[in-house]
Amino acid sequence: MNKYFTISEFADLRGININSLRYYEKIGVLKPAYIDSQTNYRYYSTEQLLILNQIILCITIGIPLKELKHYIGNDGKLNSKELLQQGQIMALLKMKEIQNNLNMISHMLESIEKNKTFENMQGKYVRQIKERRIITSDFISEELDDKEIVRRIAVLYKYALKNDLVPMLPAGKIIKITTDGKISLRLFLEILNTDVQNDNITIIPQGDYDCLQTILRDREILRFVQEQNMHGKTIIVDNIKLPKYSFDTKPSELQIFCTK
Repeated sequence: MNKYFTISEFADLRGININSLRYYEKIGVLKPAYIDSQTNYRYYSTEQLLILNQIILCITIGIPLKELKHYIGNDGKLNSKELLQQGQIMALLKMKEIQNNLNMISHMLESIEKNKTFENMQGKYVRQIKERRIITSDFISEELDDKEIVRRIAVLYKYALKNDLVPMLPAGKIIKITTDGKISLRLFLEILNTDVQNDNITIIPQGDYDCLQTILRDREILRFVQEQNMHGKTIIVDNIKLPKYSFDTKPSELQIFCTK
């Protein structure tokens, strides 16, 4: 028996629990090389370390262990190449997800830092804002309650995820007022992925925006804009991203520019 490892010795080689080896045997992805018929003790061979390594790889990159059986042939041999190719695909997807998360974190930290200058500003002020890429909802003509707004934003969010656009929350609104006072409203989500081409992406141009902060509720902002005689203007209603949020207020910034 010197050529075999006991179950505890084999588990210790890779720093795992013996219960994990028992589970791998149960689902059929790593059976002991030898089972003593008298004691029922399990023993493993040196060659099985390769399979154990690849099982650990599957766990690390997110391939379900139950799928590992699909890579084992009728002869009991593991198709390592096919498994590793799938592992490579999964690892690249994880890298992309991590990079997207890092981009989101960087964007949020940058927004918080920039907003420090404008925190609690009173009255109108001018702010330079860089170009933004957004996706928008359909035109909204009726007044929506908060739940319906959230539902529509969720649709945008799911669309962005499906199309690899990296959506940012919270959402905003675009209010356009014609010269005769007619109002159109769209919800929008800013997206961070600049490499994807998509016909549904709209660009908000870089520029100097006349800004005004408000803590009005969403449905009250439309009335406020109407009262301010902003005909021929486009107003971006964006959230002021601060280091911490208050539950009783949600500060928004009205960013105003002339409609072309």
